[in-house]
Amino acid sequence: MRAAQSTPRACATFDLVANPRQWIQFGGGQLNACYPRQRHPSALLYYLGGELDSWQAGRYLTVQMGEKDPVCIANWILGYARSVLEGGPAPIFSASLGRLRAPNPMA
Repeated sequence: MRAAQSTPRACATFDLVANPRQWIQFGGGQLNACYPRQRHPSALLYYLGGELDSWQAGRYLTVQMGEKDPVCIANWILGYARSVLEGGPAPIFSASLGRLRAPNPMA
């Protein structure tokens, strides 16, 4: 699974049905997502909220959300899918539950 922390945890993974290579994960107060853009995500996080933990241009983005309520998390996922993943006004996801483990950022 795709992830950003080295400690495994339970997470929910949301893949866009239209393009399963576009994904978002949520677990343990953090969001982890594919990040197809090359520019720094600061403007995006100003709009969506959250604190940038790590990112790699064209690969992934990890955002700390802290103790946000479920509606806030759902709105972040929807906003990210619409604006970054180009999922359209009503993106459709397939969802699964699994474990979260970090990729090697040096690989």
